[in-house]
Amino acid sequence: MLIKNYLFISISLLISLFYKQITFGQSDGIISGKVIDKVTEKTVEYVSFKLFNAKDSQIVTGIYTDFEGKFLLNKITLGNYYATLTFSGYIPFEVNGVSLTATTKVLNLGTIKLEPEKSGELKEIKVTGQLDVLKAGIDKKIFNVAEDNTVKGGTANDVLSKIPSVELDQDGNVMMRGDGKVTILIDGRPSSLTGGNGKTLLDALPAGSIERIEVVTNPSAKYDPDGTSGIINIVLKKNKLQGFNGLINGNIGTGFVKNGNVFDGNASLSFRNSFYNIYGSYAGRYMDGYRNNYSTIERLYDDSIVNLKQTRLGTDQNFGHTFRFGLDISLKNRQTLGVSAIGSIGERNRTGDQWNAQTNNFTTDYLNWKRVSSDPTQNQNIDLNVNYRYEFKENKGDVVIDFNQSLGTDSIQGYYSQQFFDNSNSPLQISTLSQRLFNFEKNNVFSGQVDATYLFLKINSRMEMGAKSIMRDQMINTYSQKQDTLSNQFIEDTLS
Repeated sequence: MLIKNYLFISISLLISLFYKQITFGQSDGIISGKVIDKVTEKTVEYVSFKLFNAKDSQIVTGIYTDFEGKFLLNKITLGNYYATLTFSGYIPFEVNGVSLTATTKVLNLGTIKLEPEKSGELKEIKVTGQLDVLKAGIDKKIFNVAEDNTVKGGTANDVLSKIPSVELDQDGNVMMRGDGKVTILIDGRPSSLTGGNGKTLLDALPAGSIERIEVVTNPSAKYDPDGTSGIINIVLKKNKLQGFNGLINGNIGTGFVKNGNVFDGNASLSFRNSFYNIYGSYAGRYMDGYRNNYSTIERLYDDSIVNLKQTRLGTDQNFGHTFRFGLDISLKNRQTLGVSAIGSIGERNRTGDQWNAQTNNFTTDYLNWKRVSSDPTQNQNIDLNVNYRYEFKENKGDVVIDFNQSLGTDSIQGYYSQQFFDNSNSPLQISTLSQRLFNFEKNNVFSGQVDATYLFLKINSRMEMGAKSIMRDQMINTYSQKQDTLSNQFIEDTLS
């Protein structure tokens, strides 16, 4: 009897092991092979073998060849693949049609011959340089916009949001290290583009027109740093090459249903010689996207539970145009005179249809209403600048006189209507609520500045002095209206 039990247990273990082997063979496969040098036919070790899914080109697994040039991959899911083999000094090799099926679960790719790269006489060496995207200095950080492909098609606000320690909220307010008292300059000067009432208009400035952004964390008295957490200086592009130069650039991106579409383009033309530099540029941006939100809120009031379900489907269109023109003239005796103008036009249209359904656990009825909204905005800006520079002999310093006039307006409208429905989504006999909101802002800035710098080369020291005046003319006019149900006229809301 004991012998029969041992025999039964042994047979059971063999059946279990055989079943596991069959199960493994049904779902997994093996790929193997060997790599040699095509010229010398010697084995090549440490060759990178990578296996990719043929359907979506996603990498599945990889391995290096051993000292005999062999590789072995096991537990590979049955399917269609392709492989690449790469090693320094050899031309990359690709193997297509790697297929593991129920009938071909063990696949030997055989001997793969890698061809050495051809070497020849060195005739020319090209040295190219590339700026770091973010460069940190002692007193400031420099973000080189042209080196970051992720912001192409975006705006100045998109660039600012990528800089460490700089944050933006949904209204365009800029904060640095959590503090909203930030001074924003355009080419080192105050501008109405930097906004009034704490809000910027930088959504109208395409990222393609920006050369770099300087974040000054420890500004000197030259920038009026009192009461601010730092200085952000947006430096726009300006061609510095001799002769005629032109550039046209465009970017198109799409996110299909979820993220919308974007187009960004810019064109510039300039002529420079030893006496003057004249330049002009245009940058435009168009974006359309979606603003869809879904939420469920549950509130407890005494013994009742109130649930509010909200479904919002909306669109968002945003486009802007920026124009720039300038002239720099080199006068006699190390003197330079420059004039420039920058103009921008921006518009944003946001819409939304929000369904609200409110239920109560004590009743079968629920309150259902729909709110339709439209929030168009428009802004215009122009900056005019005149500057003069005199340089001392032997590079001992300079005197700079700068005048800048910036004019900007921002207009916001809001149109809202709300209608109530019963359980069967039929309109109730309740008057539709209609509201309108209007907000107009004016932000004009004039600045005049004189700065002098002199270097004492013998004692290795410098002296700086200057004077600055800033005059601001700001105005905000906001009011809302509600439609009267009897007269159908819109009446301005009051606090009384």
